[in-house]
Amino acid sequence: MKTPKNSMWLTCFACLFLWVAAHASAQVRLIENAIEVSTDEILLPGSVPGRLTFRECKPPCRNKTLDVNAQTQFLVGGTKVSLAEFKQYISRTGSQFLMVFHEPGGSVTRLIVFGELEQ
Repeated sequence: MKTPKNSMWLTCFACLFLWVAAHASAQVRLIENAIEVSTDEILLPGSVPGRLTFRECKPPCRNKTLDVNAQTQFLVGGTKVSLAEFKQYISRTGSQFLMVFHEPGGSVTRLIVFGELEQ
């Protein structure tokens, strides 16, 4: 449980961070986007390279397709797996939360589902 003193320090730190960020002279550059989807809302490619397709429901709510290549990482929790293992895990566990990380206007860098592989 947070005490008022801890909350005060957290608020001061957040304000200082925002002030520094607003006054920084360096240009901010987006290096990666993240999209939250459900595993039952995506079509994974059959192989790498391939294309990942999903329904992006921010207006105008349309299908989005991104490239998957040899640099794309597939992760179950913190464990790197192959595309085949990733697809097998999803089919075994059913619908769940999936994070799609991709370069702006480019390829998928990481696909992450939360969970653990059975040992």
